[in-house]
Amino acid sequence: MLSIPRLIIALVFLAIIAILDFKTDILKIKSKSKYNKLSVFFIGLIVLLSIEYIEDFITYNYFDDALKKDTPSLPYCEQRSAYDALLAGVSEEIVFRYIIFNLICLQYFKLGITKSIIISSLLFGIVHINQYLSFGVNIYNTLMVILQAIPAGAIFAYVYSQTNLTTAILLHFTVDFIDFLLLRCNKNLYKNILFIHA
Repeated sequence: MLSIPRLIIALVFLAIIAILDFKTDILKIKSKSKYNKLSVFFIGLIVLLSIEYIEDFITYNYFDDALKKDTPSLPYCEQRSAYDALLAGVSEEIVFRYIIFNLICLQYFKLGITKSIIISSLLFGIVHINQYLSFGVNIYNTLMVILQAIPAGAIFAYVYSQTNLTTAILLHFTVDFIDFLLLRCNKNLYKNILFIHA
């Protein structure tokens, strides 16, 4: 069942972040791109979806047979996918990009953009061990998720540094939502996209 209070909290956080991003400099990082936010967003989206595809191709062809099984989609699959993607996008971007990347690495330790991106993305990857520890995902699948999350975290941090936190959240939401829709709600289509044969 969907948790409406958590969804409302995530939407409120997103609204506050968007207001702060567009009305103040509180969340901003001084280094900005010469490219516009839309270009950075779409380039990031293409790169992230490519990384996600490679990870899913390897995982579901060699390490995990979940897509080979004919399991029905859960009720309200699309709504659950949007809900989970929104919660992940908001919470993970606040923790890993705003707090760890910006406040701790950049502002407190003054490590510079490159070192801060590396540290925050490594931590972002490592925390995905929770797939194995909390959700019972097999260890090989979990290792692939970690290997995918490290460059993804670097891209999210770069996008944040070049645009704003709202853009990073929306990018994270979009990537997760597309992946969740394919993995959870459109398994037969995704099997064909990944060249999986039962």
